[in-house]
Amino acid sequence: MLMFLRHFVASKVTVFKSLHCSSYPVKCLYLHLCIIYANENSYIYFTDYCFSSIHLSLSLSLSLTLSLSLSLSLSLSHSLSLSLSLSLSLSHSLSFFLSLSLSLSLSLSLSLSLPLFFSLSLSLSLSLSLSLSLSLSLCLCSSLHILKYNNHLISLLLCIKSSALFPFLLISPLNSHTNPPPPLSPLPILISLPYQVTMSRKVVRASKFRHVFGQGVKADQCYDDIRISQMTWDSNFCSVNPKFVAMIVDASGGGAFLVLPLNKTGRIDMSQPTVCGHTGPVLDIEFCPHNDNIIASGSEDCSVMIWEIPEGGLVTPLNDPVVKLEGHSKRVGILSWHPTAHNVLMSAGCDNVVILWNVACGEAMVRIDSVHPDLIYSACWNRDGSQILTSCKDKTIRVLDPRKGTVIAEKEKTHEGSRPVKAVFVSEGKILSTGFSRMSERQVALWDPKSFGEPLTLQELDTSSGVLLPFFDPDTGIVYLCGKGDSSIRYFEVTDEAPYVHYLSMYSSKESQKGMGYMPKRGLEVNKCEIARFYKLHERKCEPIVMTVPRKSDLFQEDLYPDTMGPEPSVEANEWFEGKEGQPILISLKDGFATTTKSKEFKVHKSLLKTTSTAMGHQHGNTGEVHALQKEVKALKETVEELTKRVSKLESKN
Repeated sequence: MLMFLRHFVASKVTVFKSLHCSSYPVKCLYLHLCIIYANENSYIYFTDYCFSSIHLSLSLSLSLTLSLSLSLSLSLSHSLSLSLSLSLSLSHSLSFFLSLSLSLSLSLSLSLSLPLFFSLSLSLSLSLSLSLSLSLSLCLCSSLHILKYNNHLISLLLCIKSSALFPFLLISPLNSHTNPPPPLSPLPILISLPYQVTMSRKVVRASKFRHVFGQGVKADQCYDDIRISQMTWDSNFCSVNPKFVAMIVDASGGGAFLVLPLNKTGRIDMSQPTVCGHTGPVLDIEFCPHNDNIIASGSEDCSVMIWEIPEGGLVTPLNDPVVKLEGHSKRVGILSWHPTAHNVLMSAGCDNVVILWNVACGEAMVRIDSVHPDLIYSACWNRDGSQILTSCKDKTIRVLDPRKGTVIAEKEKTHEGSRPVKAVFVSEGKILSTGFSRMSERQVALWDPKSFGEPLTLQELDTSSGVLLPFFDPDTGIVYLCGKGDSSIRYFEVTDEAPYVHYLSMYSSKESQKGMGYMPKRGLEVNKCEIARFYKLHERKCEPIVMTVPRKSDLFQEDLYPDTMGPEPSVEANEWFEGKEGQPILISLKDGFATTTKSKEFKVHKSLLKTTSTAMGHQHGNTGEVHALQKEVKALKETVEELTKRVSKLESKN
């Protein structure tokens, strides 16, 4: 007779208890009571239900056998007995059988209270010799609950194994790194749960950005009734800074874009003034990082224009640019300001040419026209502006020296698909690219330009046709992927540990996006733990989307907001083109960043302005007109001098 087992004691160590039976069918019965250590001395503990089964069975034995069972039985006679037995079934489970049997049996009783997990089973079995049975079971199981208590997760695992019923070795669920054998139980969670707990402890990566979530603002904080441009061009169509938001809109008779103060939300009147100096559709716009009132625009009319937005926004349509830059022979679709040098702008056009401009004097200082054999898909600077990264239709990404115009490193066939490739610099000089596979699956890859070879990581996302626009935040190491035509924003964390690009989460909405604007860090609300803000372009409106890290404290979160890039440039344009490098000037967001009207002054030396045709050595046939005007001016001067002499003579006579 076995002793009554009343309760189990759980401590911070693993307790193993075994009950051995000498019968042949049940060679060894293991009862494991396990408490698993987790990271930082926390525990995993299941306390609601236990893994057991209640079986109601009626069995008919064809042979007269002598069996050993653990049961609480009520003997009606020497041959007929009604018993409540504790036995081991083929399904690994700990079962209570209420059986009516005709047999000669020797019974031992065991009372065990396990109020953790219950299943109800109705079984009809045919017993043969050696207790081999064929049974049909219908089980109704309750759910498993996990409780948290004082940040400690504790798991009570009850595992029953028999070496007689299974020819393979018993595997310890805590120490083995191999997959468990396929369970025969109708409750596979009983066996697989310890492995799932162990694996989840290994694969879950600690990150403070794991719970970042996106949320659209309320309807009254959107910009409504805006006719977004219908041009099929893979640019952002939107640019934003702490003062203004600019969006490319449909316009008749040329190209135009809308510039609104951030606080001018709601319905936008149809008569709202626009910037409309281009003769062709506008393809790209970009605010200057050193002056929030300066914005550049590129158009199908092959020109780049620099505009100055007045404080408070536009009151009348703006037709005359501050500077007009002409040097491309085809449409200009990519613009990017230098991050640290003042008044340095990069433009790339469909003529496969990259031009670096000194905006202050309107001169093209560097022309890179022999590197790209085909259409340029993207062009951007690294953090300090010492390198340029481009992606091309020939499926090659190139790292260029911006002053010399030479290739530092390049990688061919970054993505096998024929759709556009976008690339940006990320942490530690690495490169993140988005593209398509041969089967038109969208991909994201990470490269090390120091040794271009196989990618550090290559992940396939989905089979959508929209081009993924990457936005990288160097302060948090998060890259956001916004697909044109998608209704979602995926975000990943880039680290120096494999697989380097870690998926965090995804923001989804109902309507697709036609473009996306990205707010600089100094324009965010740090008191709300806002780490990013996007301006999503719909068909007829612009919707801000806020990315937030959930924190309970209202204090400034220093780990979320390290010193970030400020609006002050570190070097002037002339100095940079002469070879001087400038590191970003960082600012703290602890007290918030207040936009002021005292931005870096935008000076244009009009006396030094040169037409792009002169700067690039192109003749446009207007030299004769200039000479004619000069002669006319000289004639007028001579006439004025003669009249002045006559007036002086008349005055002397009088």
